[in-house]
Amino acid sequence: MAIVAIQRYVGDPAELREQYLRSNAILRGRGPADGVLAHLSFETETGLCVVNVWRSVADQQRAAEQADFRAALQEAGMPYVEPVIHQLLRLSLHAT
Repeated sequence: MAIVAIQRYVGDPAELREQYLRSNAILRGRGPADGVLAHLSFETETGLCVVNVWRSVADQQRAAEQADFRAALQEAGMPYVEPVIHQLLRLSLHAT
């Protein structure tokens, strides 16, 4: 069953954005994690929010435990935030 994993980072939005972009640049060469269906990120008034849609909880957990993922976050200075998990009811993407 597909799930939504939401990670809320609290802190300076500009600093978190830079850390997020650095971690993405480090991971860019490996391509998307197996099982991820969608990835969104956005700044909030209190920090940054990352939302991922996964095929399953197992896919999300496997990706979060990957050594290269954790190392990229650490190298970028970005902490790992345990996601809040919700069962996905529907995913609809619309091209503009």
